[in-house]
Amino acid sequence: MDTVLPALIVLVNWTLPSFVDKKTLDIISPRDLTLNRWIIGGLVSMGILVFLGNSYDVNTNKKTYNQTLMLVLLSILSHFMYYKLLRSNDASTLMIILNPLNILAAAFIGWYLYGERFNREMWIGVFGIVAGLIVFLKGKTDIN
Repeated sequence: MDTVLPALIVLVNWTLPSFVDKKTLDIISPRDLTLNRWIIGGLVSMGILVFLGNSYDVNTNKKTYNQTLMLVLLSILSHFMYYKLLRSNDASTLMIILNPLNILAAAFIGWYLYGERFNREMWIGVFGIVAGLIVFLKGKTDIN
């Protein structure tokens, strides 16, 4: 249960917003949705810092601070691009295409850049997911 409940919460949080965002994009632009998401998120984060107290010292954690700042900027850009893609694609189709690519990228980056160990069965699983993506895309072109 220590893994199941957090995994379900993450799964819902990574799935449901795509469908809500798709409907929201009928009303506002990808740029505005990105700005709204990050402004509200920033305000919530500041509130959490005030509530919990700030024990983070930027000077002693300069490398971590710079990495976090770079990841935030990349995340803002990726949200904007995702919303642009979502505006012209179905939410489920977009998720089915992006998630296997995310798995492949995570496996390769983890192995190549961070030295995470993968055995043959793990690589077969990753490429099986990619094969599933190819079958999905073939089926999608047959529908259109």
